[in-house]
Amino acid sequence: MGQAQSPKQNLAKNDAIKKIKELAEAARTCFFTTKSESGESHSRPMSLQEVDENGVLWFLSAIDSKKDREIKNEDYVELYFMNNSSYEYTFIKV
Repeated sequence: MGQAQSPKQNLAKNDAIKKIKELAEAARTCFFTTKSESGESHSRPMSLQEVDENGVLWFLSAIDSKKDREIKNEDYVELYFMNNSSYEYTFIKV
C-alpha cells in the first residue's frame, strides 16, 4: 500500500494569512503546545476564538494558567490544527 502525502504549500504574507484563517476557522480546535523552563513540551487542546485580518489567532485563557506562565518564561508556542472533514492540517510555530 502506498503512502498518502498531503500537498505542501509554502505561503507568505497575505496568502499565508488567508490559508491559516481558512484552516483554523474550519478546525476551531488545535493542540496548543508550550515549553516549560526545563524544556519539556506541554500540549493541550484549545478552542480558537477568532483569526483577525492580520492573521492573529485569539484564544481565551486564565491569566494565572500554567500555559500563560510558560509563555511568559519561554516565548515559544506551537499550534497544530487539523480539519478532519477535508484532511487538511497546518502547523504553526511562533
